[in-house]
Amino acid sequence: MFRVHCLLEKIVYCAGVLVFFWALQPSYVWAKVHIEPKLILAEECSDNFFRSEIDELAVWVTQVSPGLEVEVVTDRSRLEVDYLFSYF
Repeated sequence: MFRVHCLLEKIVYCAGVLVFFWALQPSYVWAKVHIEPKLILAEECSDNFFRSEIDELAVWVTQVSPGLEVEVVTDRSRLEVDYLFSYF
């Protein structure tokens, strides 16, 4: 539960930063904004998870990596932000 809570805090923080910078733009500035959410799932099998010489334990480990890619393009500038959070 703790890891999910931290993940949600990071997602809300990133969204807040993006909204803050979007709100700072003057209304006469034209910008193309592209937002792309990401979710990477991976499975890994370990035949000796604890690296023990006795009592070897084979387990499957699932890795979830949510992320967000934001691109803002104006006439004179371009901003790209790519965030990927990984935990087991």
